[in-house]
Amino acid sequence: EESACILREYYESVQDTADVVRMLEIEAEHSVDDRERSERLQRIVQMRLEELDDARGAFENTVHLVRLEPQRLEMRSMLDQLAKRTEQRVRQAELLSQLADLHQAQPWAIDLRLESAQVWQNHVGDADRAIALYSAVLEGRKQAPVAALMAAQQLEGLLLTVRRSAERADVLVKLAELETEPSARRQALGMAARVVLDELGDARRAVSLWQERLTMDPSDGAARDGLIVALERADAHLELIAELEERAKRSSDPRAARSAQLPGVAGGGSV
Repeated sequence: EESACILREYYESVQDTADVVRMLEIEAEHSVDDRERSERLQRIVQMRLEELDDARGAFENTVHLVRLEPQRLEMRSMLDQLAKRTEQRVRQAELLSQLADLHQAQPWAIDLRLESAQVWQNHVGDADRAIALYSAVLEGRKQAPVAALMAAQQLEGLLLTVRRSAERADVLVKLAELETEPSARRQALGMAARVVLDELGDARRAVSLWQERLTMDPSDGAARDGLIVALERADAHLELIAELEERAKRSSDPRAARSAQLPGVAGGGSV
């Protein structure tokens, strides 16, 4: 390292940038102090970009920087910019996922998984890899509810695209738990109920989901309509009659509500 430092100073004096960078890389490799290694790597990246026009080399050095300090958002942002510039999105996504596994006990590891999933989804187009990572983030929802909410929102759309209805229904239920706005929670429960009933044919589970939504707001007419359809499909006649009567009581025109056909036949409100 000492020899590299002497040579670097000489190359700096003759303004040989390429050899200065080469000596800095040797110094960084042999440095025993992480702070010093990071500072040297950052200087190398700057010189490659500003003086050598070497984005690919800068990307490789930034990979080392992110491995050294994966918790630092500014390092990962630099990696993101250079991955875009050098078309190295797959390596970026793989690196973030590997580091998340390596540091899984750290609270920031979930951010790396989320970022990796976003790269697989938005820049590589690998839905299966993105789904696996978003699912892992969602499993840690008790420890990181904000990240889990973001993961659930993206995961629901991906599962819709690849037509994995059973998984989508489960994600929608978890999404309803994570949403902070009551309207968003109701919407997620309604979507889950429709998927369960129309795509999975599980009328009893759909009944439970509509009932859960009604506990949030008993005056929710769309939820009651959905519940009535699910009860009809489930052949739950006594419960169906009770809900029809309840809907009639809550209607501004009780006679019309009593005489109306079931929404499964005549159509109910949107949910």
